Amino acid sequence: MIRLAAVFFLFLLVANSKASIANERQFLSVLDCDSDAGVVLNLLDEKYKEIPFAEATGIVRNGQTGRFYTSYVILYVNPETKTWTLVSLFDDDGTGCIVQSGKDFRPATVPQGEGS
Repeated sequence: MIRLAAVFFLFLLVANSKASIANERQFLSVLDCDSDAGVVLNLLDEKYKEIPFAEATGIVRNGQTGRFYTSYVILYVNPETKTWTLVSLFDDDGTGCIVQSGKDFRPATVPQGEGS
């Protein structure tokens, strides 16, 4: 299960970076952050009833400065409503950020003949 979650997370990162390169798109995103990561995590627990599903070490790039920051990344999922949220936690100052969120969380499907 952990291996599946790790593969899923890596796929998201690779798919996003390949799409960006292929289409020459660059997004300067604004992340929803709080200086107290607990505020972000409580929101996911109390309002969206999402639970931790997978974790990893991630990299976030500051769109203004180009600087890279290492973070502890957690994927939260609500198995009933199928919502999900990707959160980055920064150890150096305790900040927590919602990096991406969505709906319709489910196992990946690969068309026959692909991925072999």
